[in-house]
Amino acid sequence: TRCRSCAARAATLAQATAHGALLRHYVGLLHALLLPLRNDPAGASCATALRELLRETRLCGVLGLACALLVEASHPDGELVAPRSADSPSMGGRALPGAPVLSVCRLAVQLLTHIGAIDAPLLRRTLGAGELKAQLLHLVHLALDLCAGAMAPADERGCAEEVRCLLHELLLLLGIFTHGSRPNAELLRWRKGDHPTMLHRLVSLPFAYFCVPRLRAVLLPTLLCGCFCDQSNTRILAAHLHPDHLVRFLREEIAAAPAAHALTPAALLVSDPSQLPAVTMDYSLAARLPPTEWEAALAFFATPPEPPASPRPAESDSDPAPHRASPVPHALQPARPRTASPTDGRPPRRVGGGTVDQRAAAAPYRP
Repeated sequence: TRCRSCAARAATLAQATAHGALLRHYVGLLHALLLPLRNDPAGASCATALRELLRETRLCGVLGLACALLVEASHPDGELVAPRSADSPSMGGRALPGAPVLSVCRLAVQLLTHIGAIDAPLLRRTLGAGELKAQLLHLVHLALDLCAGAMAPADERGCAEEVRCLLHELLLLLGIFTHGSRPNAELLRWRKGDHPTMLHRLVSLPFAYFCVPRLRAVLLPTLLCGCFCDQSNTRILAAHLHPDHLVRFLREEIAAAPAAHALTPAALLVSDPSQLPAVTMDYSLAARLPPTEWEAALAFFATPPEPPASPRPAESDSDPAPHRASPVPHALQPARPRTASPTDGRPPRRVGGGTVDQRAAAAPYRP
């Protein structure tokens, strides 16, 4: 049985969704408020006040709104779910949200992407705060849960396509958010509940995201932004996806746009702002990773990731020479403690690629 506070929250969200048109126009108005920053980011008279407004209101609260709506709308017993048929697939224990909820969530993500296209450092600083960062993690995992099910029946395919579009827009936002920020890129290593890390889930998306050009352009630039110059993320990525996929993609982009030098906006206002959606999304690599960094990224991913640093055991003062690393992989070495023994100054015997003292090597095993 759902608790009373949850039921009250569900009723509030249901009433808000009933006014979906008003919510959509509210987000459209926020897009219009960004016009001074778009036209003159530094010289606009109201630029400082607008940035302060975005910081104080936590980007106008749209991320929290989208997260709360999607959580409630995907609850199996919620009032905001889409009508389901008997053969509807299970989506990680979640129900498919209705079209009005998905529309509002997409508009919220588009607004955040528009802010990132105008002032990416502001977006990274504000979304990087603890609460908003957790909400972004939750929203992406929810979208992945909803996209993980099988093909929906014919009467639900419209909503299923909206969920996929929402995931694509979240991936675009995630690329802008993680680029050039190690603390933000750490989000890709966070877990949620019983799920693996977000990076594990992204590299486990359907195979089409790694071979169909349109879908590659959605996913791979975000993986590049989240792993570039981050050895921890690169090691996780390399364990599931060979970096050659990213290297090949980078080479294709460099060959296709050899004269590209500037970062292109990830979101642009349409010619008629009264129409919704108010922006068009650009999923190109140049919208997330500046072309001036492509060659450096190519060199980074062409080099195998560094192994994680392991603590070195303390060496005895009586050892004649420092011990070198054994050529046998650490995971395959037996868990046998080394028994220290005095030496008589004789040079150590070379074994394979390392050195081991003869007396220590011959010492009996003592647990």
